[in-house]
Amino acid sequence: MTRPDKPIAPERISCKVCLKEVPRSEAASSEGSDYVLYFCGLDCYQQWTQEEDNAASAAKAEQAGADK
Repeated sequence: MTRPDKPIAPERISCKVCLKEVPRSEAASSEGSDYVLYFCGLDCYQQWTQEEDNAASAAKAEQAGADK
């Protein structure tokens, strides 16, 4: 007698911003050379890019102040 096939649950990953777990197939990703970040949607992705831009601007301003 054969056993009925059990459905396999999709792999779930955490959003980089809000940590909400979403299926990998549903997540948006941002790929770098050594890493992949996942986001539950466009809102979290945009929030992350804004935070990264702000951090880069602050680092540039800090570096410019240190060069004087």
